[in-house]
Amino acid sequence: MRLPKRKRNAGAALSVPAISAATEARTTRSMTLFGEVAMRDATIFGLGMAAIVPLGMVSVAVTTRFLPPAEFGHLAVLFAIASILTVLSAIGFSTGTMLATYGIGDGGDDDMDGVDAEVAERGEPVAATIAERRRLLGSGVLIVTVVSGLVCAVVALIAPMLADLLVGGSRWTGATRWMAASAWTGTIWRTVHQVYRLERRPAAWSIVNSMRPILVVAATVAILFAGGGAEGVLEATALGTAAAVAIAILGTLPCYRLRFRWADVGLIWSYGVRWVPLHLARAAQANVSILLLSFLAPAATVGFYQVANRIGQAPTFFGEGYIFAWVPLERSPIANAAKEHKGTRAFEAQVFLLFILATLGLLVVVTLSADVLVHIAAPAYSSAAALIPILAASQALDLVFRGIYRATGFPNRRYWFTLLLLIWIVPYAGVSALAVSFSPLYGVIVAQVVAWTIVDGWMLYLDARNEEPTPFPWRRMGLATVVAAACIGIVGQLPGSPAVHLGGAVVAVIVCPILMRLMGVITPYHMTIVRTLLRSLLPRRISRKEARRRLASVPARERDALLLVGPEKLSVEDAASRLQVPPDLVSARLVRGLRHIAGAPGALPVDASIGHYVANRGTTLERDLVAGHLREQGIDFLELHHLDKTMKVVERAGPRRSRRRSSPNGGPPQQVPSPSESRS
Repeated sequence: MRLPKRKRNAGAALSVPAISAATEARTTRSMTLFGEVAMRDATIFGLGMAAIVPLGMVSVAVTTRFLPPAEFGHLAVLFAIASILTVLSAIGFSTGTMLATYGIGDGGDDDMDGVDAEVAERGEPVAATIAERRRLLGSGVLIVTVVSGLVCAVVALIAPMLADLLVGGSRWTGATRWMAASAWTGTIWRTVHQVYRLERRPAAWSIVNSMRPILVVAATVAILFAGGGAEGVLEATALGTAAAVAIAILGTLPCYRLRFRWADVGLIWSYGVRWVPLHLARAAQANVSILLLSFLAPAATVGFYQVANRIGQAPTFFGEGYIFAWVPLERSPIANAAKEHKGTRAFEAQVFLLFILATLGLLVVVTLSADVLVHIAAPAYSSAAALIPILAASQALDLVFRGIYRATGFPNRRYWFTLLLLIWIVPYAGVSALAVSFSPLYGVIVAQVVAWTIVDGWMLYLDARNEEPTPFPWRRMGLATVVAAACIGIVGQLPGSPAVHLGGAVVAVIVCPILMRLMGVITPYHMTIVRTLLRSLLPRRISRKEARRRLASVPARERDALLLVGPEKLSVEDAASRLQVPPDLVSARLVRGLRHIAGAPGALPVDASIGHYVANRGTTLERDLVAGHLREQGIDFLELHHLDKTMKVVERAGPRRSRRRSSPNGGPPQQVPSPSESRS
């Protein structure tokens, strides 16, 4: 029966807003889910990096009490050389290993499609690709170990010459050799601990990342109390890092496949060679100030700079964690769902806004507490307090530069990123040349701020000229910056009493986010994410009793599949053997059972393919490849995310012992008891 024409047209007209509303709701939901996951992972990554802060402060507190400023300054120069050597000793191979394996570099720089384009061209199945990538990861770590070992051995041989040229003479030869050893172990560490990040295991990464400073600080304290001096600090760094490398590799053994081929050297180098200029530029700008100060100022001045620099790094830890989470999460199903529904550029703009707000908040905290934080070091270093806010601002601007790179998508973005890091040295050198005549210490620090401001603005200008610029929320970011600067400025103008300053700092830290909320910088959307984030840090886990109750409501055949693949941790193939049905049928039943638990029962022709993804307990590398193939079949990434979360509920539904046993006479398996039968 056909509707009258007017009613039929009215119904058609109403369908468009209804579809638009549904699309908008889906977009909001996907962005909120990504915001929750990104902020949670960023916080975990940030906490993992922030865990280094107290350990670093302990290191500063102990070391500065055993070493005078001049000797601490020489030690800072050796650490700067070790940092450069860590980059140079395996340049190209460390990043090439990550790009060849994951399509993402170790410094947060992706290679767009990585090896995916080559895989598609060769037409290799997913399983073959997984084995190949694991093999490349094993080969890459082996190459990094051997090549960096040879380079650092050469440095150890010429240690007497380096000691005479750069530090306090030949008596520092032993310390220089330990510096080379610490650079070698640091190069290997730089590669192996990134596997946890790219596998999207933020909690494991945070634990492993904290192991290195724990081991190094413990060894440093022991050696210093034994009278080891500066050489002992470098010895402790080398030995502690070596132990951390062993722990990191043991925790990710399933990701490696040691089947070295000589052709791997050329293949990994081909991926990493394009990033050589970038790493050279990063190594130069990260260490140029210490090396320049070592020639322009007394060693004690270098010591003051290093103490302030170490303390001023605190605001960067959450920012580093955010970028660490941002890069691998962009390849996750939930991120792809958000991009599809919101648009890639709009998605990146919102992620960048969260990054800016978090960085500004931490910058305010560290700047206002500089006078308190400096007391971590020995009293002889108290004059470093005035340097902390400027160094913290410089490091925050460095993070913003990297965040802009992540959020934009203009042509030749990677080449401009590298070029601007090289151009950075031009304004830095110019400002330094003008300012060091007045004060070498303040000159090099102010030069950093000016140089980062210039390259940040240049990067934004390039994006604005693009056909599809990233729609940055300029008004909100500008207001947030003004509020943060006003809070810092007002507290800075208070009377000089330490108690008054401390009270003003506490009030400013509380008032700053309140003002941002009143001015519309922080929206209800952001408040929702913050609330969800706080809940996710201490999540309310569904009890085993509730999980069993939900599982009991699932039809018997789907429940059988869920029990075997969920609590019993069987593969789809093993579950199919137990149930004596084809694997694809088990896989399809698994997905339909998950939908039933989630409150949206239904069936799709592709459920078997989805089930193989949900039941896959392999590496993140492996699961992302499978998810990419599912997307080509038109499967929604948002549904994959929900099914994954529901699968975690099922896994808590009971003991992991077998719930289904074959009959003694070899007949068909016995019926799996329901949750209530198991309890009784």
